[in-house]
Parts: sequence; structure tokens; C-alpha cells
Amino acid sequence: MKNKKAIVLLMASAIVLSLVGCAGSTSEAAEASSEIPLAEAISDEPVEAASIENSDSEASDSASAIDNSALQDDQFQYNGKIISVMDDLNALINAFDYSKPETYDIQSFYTSKDHSVTLETLKKDEIEYPFSITINYSGIYTKRNINVGSSRDEVIKAYGEPNVAQPLATGPDGKELTKEEMIAQFGEELIYDLGDYTISFFTNPSDGSVSSISYMNDDSHDKFSWS
Repeated sequence: MKNKKAIVLLMASAIVLSLVGCAGSTSEAAEASSEIPLAEAISDEPVEAASIENSDSEASDSASAIDNSALQDDQFQYNGKIISVMDDLNALINAFDYSKPETYDIQSFYTSKDHSVTLETLKKDEIEYPFSITINYSGIYTKRNINVGSSRDEVIKAYGEPNVAQPLATGPDGKELTKEEMIAQFGEELIYDLGDYTISFFTNPSDGSVSSISYMNDDSHDKFSWS
């Protein structure tokens, strides 16, 4: 089974990883990344959906537009459109209204204006590849009716036990955290490798509820060498 260690690091928004075989030098970005403690990069604060005007109501309206049972596991619906991390880049960019992308060397983030969805891309040889899509707010459901705010038990009931182990990380003191310490500080990551793509459910350390959902394109992942 392929190494999924990179997924936790990339989910810490704006941390640039050191990638081998990509266009341009990434050494400076990698050094900057290593200086950011994981505790600062990942917040256990609950998302305040009320701060984004009408985001929940708009997402809820779109969720009722299509029967989720008709979707594939890599798909979800947003603003009346079916979106998949397996779609090509132009289709994804056109699927939602986004703000100007934030770019860090070869890594770019396209965030919808209501902050509900974030598309992450990686560039190699001047080609930009869809890497992951993250759902940040409640009201946007997976095929199996899991959304931000669902409980851990609901995820397990819908998807079964995770088939990829949660990678460990280094704490602010430089020591590698145990699984129990990782979950206590940053929450659990329930990872499901479904073949061509991987779905990860990140949970709140306080109550175990889902805080975000990420779809990763495994083909894009495999185009890069990870250190």
C-alpha cells in the first residue's frame, strides 16, 4: 500500500513540502516548512460557520438538489454541481466561484468565496495537477451522507474501519508523538484508500466529530517523489 504520510503535512494549509523532480527549486520552501511547528499549523478550534454569511444554507440547498445515492464515492455536490477530485483542472476551477489562488512554489490553493471548499494543486514540468479537495463546512455531503459535524461512529458505520494507518507527526518539542498524543492534540485522521483516490476524515480532538473532509487524487500524488 502506498505511503500516505504526506497527506497530513499537506492538509496543514500553506505548509510547502519538499518535492523531488518538480519544476524549480523547493529547498527554501522546505526549510520554511520545517520551521512551522505542527501545533501552529493545525488548529483544534471549531469552525465558526456563522462567520460566513449564508454558507450553510447555500450548501444545504445544493445538498438536496441531487440524490447522493447516484454519486460515486469520489464525488460530492456543491452549488448544484457534481465535483470530483478525479476531474481535470479546468472542470474543477469552473465548478465553483473561487478567490485568487494562494501559491507557494509548486503548490496552489483555490478556495471558494464562501470558504466551503478548497482545491489544492501541484505543478510539475509546467503542468498543474489537481491534488486534493477539502470540504471545510457542514452541509456538503459525501456519497455516504457524511459531512462536517458527523460523528466518528457515523463515519465508521458508513465506510468501515480505516484501511490506512494515521501517520505520526512531530510535536512542538521536536519529539515524535504517539498515536494517542496525536489524537489528543490534533484529532484523529480516518483514512480510506479507495483505489484511484483517498478520502480522509479529520476529527476534532474535543468530541471526535468531523472537522473537515479531504479527497486526494492518488495519480497526482504518485507523480511526485516525497521526502
